[in-house]
Amino acid sequence: MSPLDTIVLVSSWSLTLPYVCRLDALRLGKHRTPIVLLHVLLFAGCMAAGVHAWSGITDLTDVCIVSVAALWIVVSYPTWQAGVPEYQRRPPSMGALPDAVLQRLVGGRSGSDRSEQ
Repeated sequence: MSPLDTIVLVSSWSLTLPYVCRLDALRLGKHRTPIVLLHVLLFAGCMAAGVHAWSGITDLTDVCIVSVAALWIVVSYPTWQAGVPEYQRRPPSMGALPDAVLQRLVGGRSGSDRSEQ
């Protein structure tokens, strides 16, 4: 095992915990699908890079995957300290909004106006 293999292996193992924690907090129906997929793919990339490092076949792709996964954790950590950030939650559908909020959004239509459509 080369020094590069060792660095990638240790990095991929150390990144598994943050991604497992984030994937535990994310839900497909509750959070935006691209955010969930981003975390799933970065986690899978780290695991694949770890397998390559264990096998001794690390290349530039594995280094890039581990680097990007680590950078995403570092960059997004301030907004993730208290859990999944509000902006990453799925927006409510228009039918689920209360009438008072819906009236402000669409210019003050009343409930009777909506039933005629």
